[in-house]
Amino acid sequence: MTNLVTKNTNAIVTVAAVVIIIFGMQAAKIILVPFLLAIFFALITLKPMLWLQAHRVPSVLAAFLVVFALMLVLIVVGSIVGTSIAAFTAAIPGYQEQLNVIMQGLLKFVARISGNDVSPASIV
Repeated sequence: MTNLVTKNTNAIVTVAAVVIIIFGMQAAKIILVPFLLAIFFALITLKPMLWLQAHRVPSVLAAFLVVFALMLVLIVVGSIVGTSIAAFTAAIPGYQEQLNVIMQGLLKFVARISGNDVSPASIV
């Protein structure tokens, strides 16, 4: 019996610890996200940096080249995402019109099936 109580207590303590850690990470996300992003970029750029140093490129120049290449990739990806967002934003009125046409068709269909007039206000 004491073995079962110990297992239940251990499980409760483990779940409580996980919940506390998750809430702590949520509270520290302002500091944690940039830190983890910096670690991610450091790990990504480590191999090219070591490869350049192995091919007799000075450390300062290798670091500059890797940072420059990373910035170039981020600029290209950012411009692609930016143009996609701009195109989507420009197309929103067309999407709204298509949605209105679909909704009107749906309302007519429901009115035809139910036999009485259906308005958007009566559905909500």
